[in-house]
Amino acid sequence: LAKNNVAGKKAELADLDALYGDEALRTGKIDLALRCWEEVRDLREGSRYTEAESRLATIYQKMATSYAAKNDDQKALAYLGKLNAIAQNSKNYEMASELYEKQEKIDMAIDQMRLAMKFSTHNPAYQRKLAQLLNRRGKELLDAGDTDAGYGYLQQAKTMDPNNALPSVTLRGINVGLEGGLPKISGEVWNAGDEPVNSLNMRVDLVDTVSKRTLWTKEQKVVDEFVQPLGGRDAKPINFVAGTSVRMNGTNEFRVYMDGKLYKSYRLGDKAKVTVADDKKTGTNDGDNVRENTVVRGRPQGTEPPSNPPVAPERAERPVYTPPAETPVQSAEPPVTKHESSEEKTMKDLD
Repeated sequence: LAKNNVAGKKAELADLDALYGDEALRTGKIDLALRCWEEVRDLREGSRYTEAESRLATIYQKMATSYAAKNDDQKALAYLGKLNAIAQNSKNYEMASELYEKQEKIDMAIDQMRLAMKFSTHNPAYQRKLAQLLNRRGKELLDAGDTDAGYGYLQQAKTMDPNNALPSVTLRGINVGLEGGLPKISGEVWNAGDEPVNSLNMRVDLVDTVSKRTLWTKEQKVVDEFVQPLGGRDAKPINFVAGTSVRMNGTNEFRVYMDGKLYKSYRLGDKAKVTVADDKKTGTNDGDNVRENTVVRGRPQGTEPPSNPPVAPERAERPVYTPPAETPVQSAEPPVTKHESSEEKTMKDLD
């Protein structure tokens, strides 16, 4: 009758949809609740039509959270998009940023985090997250040989979070692969400043990210009193070949340290995609072990692959124990006034 435009029947159908939609929401039948309330919205009639957006916001939030928990990031992002079309909220944009970061789509993660900041009051946690993303994207671009854009991102990160140190020496044009069946990382160290660098020590660890064991390590004095300083804006080739073979399946990585501080991690190979079935078997989800960086293959234009340069005497390769993880610095957060969300309001209405 409603389809035939019988007078009053659309409104009657909409009210029935609203009634069944609320019952489905109460009992956890989210798919049914979604269908009912989307029909209320589309009919545009009935005594409860004005409640449709509020109810759908609650449903979209639940759907996004459910799909994210199942590692179905694309569907989670689709529902977050629908949710933000109804009511833009900083938490929703933060969640979208985390999902894009998990997929290693750092540019899109940055865009979403900027929106999270736009729709929130001053939030130091968001500033730190954005600075971390900018820093990560900058190093990715440097690895690909885009020096100016990459360092520009690092400068933005410093502006966003003063505690985010701007490195005076970076890596660029990085290649990760195999040489004679052994893992290799090569590229350049680049002095981003104008002043010469008189001392630089590099350490490269090969780490099994599953067992947390360090499989191989090597230290090299790239610049010291026996080697000519690295001039401002100058670069120097590096080349490290591990002394042990590993699987190139994304479970191992190179960790590069500059003067004792971790600069970046480089995963060896592509990591297998985690499915819901895998989660049930292992009790973990894909977000638990997402690595910071993908393998990047690129060099600045006009440069040749580096050969082993004359450098200061190296320290002998040696097995090491994995160092204990650093305890993150805890910072005090200002108290945040909590406002009632659309979901909380909806659930109160249902009660």
